Amino acid sequence: MCDVLQREENARQLNNRSREHFRMPFATLDRVVQLVAPRLTQRVDTNYRPAVTPWTRVALAVYRLAKGCGARDLAEIFAVGASTACTACREVYDVLGKELLPHFISFPRGRRLEQVMTGFHLAGGLPMCAGAIDGSHIAIVPPADQPADYFNRKHFYSIVLQAVVDADGEFTDVDIGFPGRTHDARVYALSPLAASINNGLCLRAPPSNVEGQAVRPYLVGDAAYGLSPAMMVPFRGNNLPAARAEYNHAQSATRMPVEQAFGRLKNKWQVLIKPIHTHSLDAAVAIVAACCVLHNIVGGRHEPMPLPDQAEQLGNEPEPRDIRGEDAQAVREALVRHLQRRRQARRGAARRA
Repeated sequence: MCDVLQREENARQLNNRSREHFRMPFATLDRVVQLVAPRLTQRVDTNYRPAVTPWTRVALAVYRLAKGCGARDLAEIFAVGASTACTACREVYDVLGKELLPHFISFPRGRRLEQVMTGFHLAGGLPMCAGAIDGSHIAIVPPADQPADYFNRKHFYSIVLQAVVDADGEFTDVDIGFPGRTHDARVYALSPLAASINNGLCLRAPPSNVEGQAVRPYLVGDAAYGLSPAMMVPFRGNNLPAARAEYNHAQSATRMPVEQAFGRLKNKWQVLIKPIHTHSLDAAVAIVAACCVLHNIVGGRHEPMPLPDQAEQLGNEPEPRDIRGEDAQAVREALVRHLQRRRQARRGAARRA
């Protein structure tokens, strides 16, 4: 494989092997190379050996994510030095996880926010849902500094990946790096996303009248999160009234895309299966961020999106939102009534049919 990969003109014959070794069609891998290569440090030939091409540097970095192998294996497979492989991986992951991440993972606004809410409404029946949020533990080798903070309740060392997805399971926001002991609710409360929501910069759309209640965009999370106007969670307890149990079922179905996204992420990028062994926590964060960006690219988003400040110039957004004046309990009860009315309408339509 190494000889063919080093001759870019022959690499187009490897579509099937590209899926096997890089977890994506060759056309997608080639697109990743086009996006990343111009941002890499340019290498020049020396008297001892030719420079490793940008195509090969990107390919070996993606191969490591797909296979979870170490530097020595990469060096042997791609016929480069181990230090060269390590340097290429760090550089590629920094480009993906820092420079390209804002272009491929951004919270929906304007027309895109409306499309996301429509997708969730059609999928689970909850109107005005702007995203499903959850956290996932990414295993790491114990860090030298304060390792106890990274030992999670599942009894392994980890950092937390908090993610928001749309109805198709595409990441719209990620926050990576909190120690594994940190509770999901605290990760969210301290995240830039929560700050943006609290400051009225996210979830901005005109309210919808749902059963007489003004409902603005919100996220859905599991019971680990607290109920707020911007976060709808399930009702707690057993033997709930039928209407609330129905809401819990719909709310769980609406959260499913984020759980499925985590499953696909770890299944595709094997580097996330075993504890990530890196020289620093920042390097581990960069690897996870790179995987999240590739998740969206492989999922179909091949072209960068405008950055948020550019997107805002494309259309007028509503005034900043102040969630302090909103009643979260009233919003959730309105959603309960909406689901009841929806079920009754379906039953009436079935009887008429």
